[in-house]
Amino acid sequence: MRKTLAMMLALALCLLVNPAPAEEPQWSYNTLNMYLELEGSLSGDVTVPAEVDGYAVNAIESGTFSSNNEITSLTMPATLRAIQDGAISWMDSLTSVTLNDGLEYIGSRNCNALTSLTIPASVRIVDGAIGSCPNLKEIRFEGACPIFVNTNWCFDWMSDDYVIYVPDDQQDAFAAALSVVLLVVTALVMLIYRR
Repeated sequence: MRKTLAMMLALALCLLVNPAPAEEPQWSYNTLNMYLELEGSLSGDVTVPAEVDGYAVNAIESGTFSSNNEITSLTMPATLRAIQDGAISWMDSLTSVTLNDGLEYIGSRNCNALTSLTIPASVRIVDGAIGSCPNLKEIRFEGACPIFVNTNWCFDWMSDDYVIYVPDDQQDAFAAALSVVLLVVTALVMLIYRR
């Protein structure tokens, strides 16, 4: 009887000391819309998988990482072609995002802790991205000037002293594209303050 009681007590102590492991987040691939989805939450340094359910991950769904304040860095897979609007946003602890060569479309914004961002040469469309990032000080474009869509969201609510670096042979193209973007942002800010 004493042995049984002692074993039960030891088992109870083991369960208290070693709680059940947390449920692992589940990656899934939406085959209808062809994008990555996530059920559950992640923390720390996160590497997005290149393949899920036998499908290459080529797009990240809007809202996938939004408002996750536990993720400190994100590394994108080589297969990724698009980051939908809002996929990476409102993440107060995100200090590093590594975008992959081959990425063509960026539609996310609002990363409070991000201080620098490098845009790969493969990016062709920036859709309202790179805005509402008050601590972002440095943006590096590695290739040809992309098309800026929804320019009223690009580069708004940024640090007063952020710097954009572009390749030497692309300075004129970026100057022309960004002058339009910054004119729209300035006009919107003026409209907001006139109300």
